[in-house]
Amino acid sequence: MSAPEFEYIDHPDDLARAVADAASAAAYALDTEFHRETTYYAKVCLVQLAWNGRVVLIDALAVDLRALRPLLEGPGLCVIHACSQDLEILLKDVGVAPSRLFDPQIAASFLGMGTPALGKLVQDDLGLVLGKGAQLADWTRRPLAPDELRYAAEDVVHLVALADALSKRLSERGRLRWCEEECERVRREARSGRDPLTAWWKVKGSSSFRPRTAAIAQELLAYRERTAMAANTPVRRMLPDVAVQAMIDRPPKNLAELERVRGLDRRAIRGHEADLLAALDRGRQLDLRDVVAQPVLAAATAPQGLIGLAMAWAQQRAEDESIDLQRLGKREDIAGFVSGQPGTSLADGWRHELLGRSLQRLVDGEVSLGIDHGRVVMIER
Repeated sequence: MSAPEFEYIDHPDDLARAVADAASAAAYALDTEFHRETTYYAKVCLVQLAWNGRVVLIDALAVDLRALRPLLEGPGLCVIHACSQDLEILLKDVGVAPSRLFDPQIAASFLGMGTPALGKLVQDDLGLVLGKGAQLADWTRRPLAPDELRYAAEDVVHLVALADALSKRLSERGRLRWCEEECERVRREARSGRDPLTAWWKVKGSSSFRPRTAAIAQELLAYRERTAMAANTPVRRMLPDVAVQAMIDRPPKNLAELERVRGLDRRAIRGHEADLLAALDRGRQLDLRDVVAQPVLAAATAPQGLIGLAMAWAQQRAEDESIDLQRLGKREDIAGFVSGQPGTSLADGWRHELLGRSLQRLVDGEVSLGIDHGRVVMIER
């Protein structure tokens, strides 16, 4: 396959003209190249756009990406493969997410393909082979090498055609609306950064913390998160996990105790010792009603036999419809649904249509399950 032609943009005027042209397209492809090994936020280095046969590579180190806002807010369909990190970047550096989104990786999960890489999708659906070799490029370096630029261009040049091909297949199977619904959910729920007050939820064993321990963990991890955000440094570089765990187990009360904390990098906290001790003290004094509790799924009340039957039916539906079971419904969602819990993912939308409705009939005793030539089948009662 010949290398795609592209334009390299590193001047605001050129970017404005490209954005105006792209905004007139019915659909456009977008991708980003970034580094985040040494920063809290992803450092976006390059943004790739493709529309109507045109490909541009935008030097994010040379221009203000907020110029992309008119494009993202416009009516065009934005095609992004494996979109989660790209959406996070757009929200932070542009200020908005695309108004409409299509993710080929999500589309593939509705066609029995799991979560394939872009190269496999392009090869299977378009019969083209993407080049390799620049996945680990240093995108902060300038000038970028020709093979790196070619790799970046290839990431977007076929995306709109791929979206068209996948949409056609989805439409033929009556699943395009399901995919659009899921893409919209992902787009709507995207966010930039993490909530400092819920950072403690990821500490090992946090779900079983006693209330006061949870309060201390909340304030300590919120301090780490906010400080790392402000300094744009990885949270673990600010306070290693082993030091966090040690301070939750035995919170130091003074500088002498702080200096004995296992795994604490004295250089990383130099000048911040008082702030760190103050965060721990806030945790000791925090009104326990102000602890942001972890979401806990209500215990499934349905008999284990019913949950087992529901899981067997869900597995069969996933196989019959060539949809990844984890996309269709996780065990806790299925157990919650047959237990009558409100608000599960199977309660409405495409998941209800594909699985929830028939599971409700099973719960209501309208049908039973049987085996027919090795397949699980529903039998009218």
